[in-house]
Amino acid sequence: MRVLKTLVNIALSIIVAFGLFLLLPKAFGIEPNIVLSGSMEPYMHTGGLAFTNTKDLEPEIGDVITYRIDNKQVTHRVIDTEDSCYVTKGDANEGVDAALVTQEQIVGTVILTIPYVGYVASYLHKKYAFFFIAALFVLHILMDMVCDDKSETEKNILTQKEF
Repeated sequence: MRVLKTLVNIALSIIVAFGLFLLLPKAFGIEPNIVLSGSMEPYMHTGGLAFTNTKDLEPEIGDVITYRIDNKQVTHRVIDTEDSCYVTKGDANEGVDAALVTQEQIVGTVILTIPYVGYVASYLHKKYAFFFIAALFVLHILMDMVCDDKSETEKNILTQKEF
C-alpha cells in the first residue's frame, strides 16, 4: 500500500512540476508552443517545445520567429527583409515562405527549444488526460485516508499492548 502511495505521489509531483514548467514562463512573456511539423529540422524537431519571447518583436536576420498567419502560428527563420517586412523560411524547406511577414504578425522570437517535450504537453491538453490526473488526485486522497487510518489503528494496538 505504501509503495502505491509513493508512486501516486511521484506521478502527481511530476505532473505539477511539468505544469509549472509550462505556466511559469508565461508570467515573464515567454510562450511555449508545440512544434507540429518538421519544417524547422534540425533546429526544432517535430514534437518539440519552442519557447517564444513575446517581448522581442524586432527580429534580426537569422532569428527564428513565431508569427500569425490565417489564424494559426508559424515558426520559421528570418532570412531577409523586404519593404519593412520579413522574408521567412523553414530550415528544412526548399524555398522561402510565400507571404512576407509584417511587424503586426510577429508573436515573438524563439529563445529555446526542447525536443520531444511537446508530445507530453500535447497529451496533457487532451480530455482523457484531465480525467487521469483527477483520478490520481482522488487516489492520492484515498491513499492518505487509508494509510492514516492504518497508522492510527497500529498506534492503538501498540498502546494497548503497553498496558
